[in-house]
Amino acid sequence: IGIVTARGLSIFGNTTGLSVTGVGTFAGNVQMTGTNPEFEMNSGGPRFRVPSANTLSIFTSGGLGATSNERLRITSAGRVGINEASPDSLLHVSTNTDGTTDLLTLHADADGTNNGVASIKLMGNAGNHAAFIKGGHTTNGDTILTFHTDAHASGINPEERVRITSDGKIGIGNVSSPDSNVEIRTDSNGEGVLIKSTGDTSNALTFDANRGADGVIGVVYGRWNGTTVAQMSFISG
Repeated sequence: IGIVTARGLSIFGNTTGLSVTGVGTFAGNVQMTGTNPEFEMNSGGPRFRVPSANTLSIFTSGGLGATSNERLRITSAGRVGINEASPDSLLHVSTNTDGTTDLLTLHADADGTNNGVASIKLMGNAGNHAAFIKGGHTTNGDTILTFHTDAHASGINPEERVRITSDGKIGIGNVSSPDSNVEIRTDSNGEGVLIKSTGDTSNALTFDANRGADGVIGVVYGRWNGTTVAQMSFISG
């Protein structure tokens, strides 16, 4: 058979089913009934299967009736599982590979013509406000990871709050190039670092260095516009 055009075609009691070689055109609806109906492309090739009521699975091989090599499943609750037959969230990705596995890749500027930054947008309520996690590379090719939030009073204007640079330094408070392992920028009096106990306990700020006798194990600097004007040193005994 070359080209088949069917309207209202039903096959009952036919053990061989319908064989179409070439192009089959069906005007209207096509319905497959049965306990686990399947649609296969090429013998042993990719196929769609209904493993249970109102659930759809996609297989890459295995042949009709086989339950191995299932790659994707959409459940009756609208959950999607990739390599996962029982997804416990709207999207559930699983792997049986030991060690570290890349489960999700977001690739911005895949053609490499510009600086690409991929973004994940997190929204709630009516979507008027959102938080973002962004990652990509800068002009010189170094990678960065940034976190953005917005305050309700500021409108829809997520601002960068935390940045992790390619060399592992952390900037808090819109610091594009932190000078130390952790750098915090403030714009109001009293802002900075607070260590607060929630019970009948003490707090600690620890300097741990392997120095000899009379060696400096920690320093607290007081600076004015980048110039050190005060210093408190902790020296080993």
